[in-house]
Amino acid sequence: MAMRRQIILKVKLFIRRIGRKLGFGWQKMWERYTICARKAIFFAEDEARRLNHSWITPEHFLLGLIHQEDNTASNILRQIGIDLADLRQVLLLKMPIFHTEYDFRQVSEMHLTSRGKQVLELACTQAEELGNNYIGTEHLLLGILQEGGLAAHILNELGVNIKIIINLLKLKIYECQ
Repeated sequence: MAMRRQIILKVKLFIRRIGRKLGFGWQKMWERYTICARKAIFFAEDEARRLNHSWITPEHFLLGLIHQEDNTASNILRQIGIDLADLRQVLLLKMPIFHTEYDFRQVSEMHLTSRGKQVLELACTQAEELGNNYIGTEHLLLGILQEGGLAAHILNELGVNIKIIINLLKLKIYECQ
């Protein structure tokens, strides 16, 4: 229970930091995110820090999604036949590495790239198009795919695309988290 409170506190601090950058209306949109989706975003920030990055990209969001193995997006990826550990390794190998003397792991403020912001906006759009009043990990996954960057390219190479995800969601195979 203490661990859950600590995660919730970190998520609230993260919301405040990125909320200032995204402007008015972000707080209202954030309230629609499920706990699992919020955790995935929080884990994306952790992944960026671990990689000594001071920014959050769609690739970090995908790492955050697969960090938790008990969410809808991870379940869908496994159902399609994706090994999450292998996906993680491929992502880490293809993500750009920047060598710097500065240790970004100690930076308190992470920056959301324009591509990262676009994923969050696309996730919101996907949720609305599917008729959901919440934004879950499945919507983040759809947002990553729709954004079309490196993470989407890797997923496409592995046989994952938006149509497959939407079809699985429409079949209601998964309880959305």
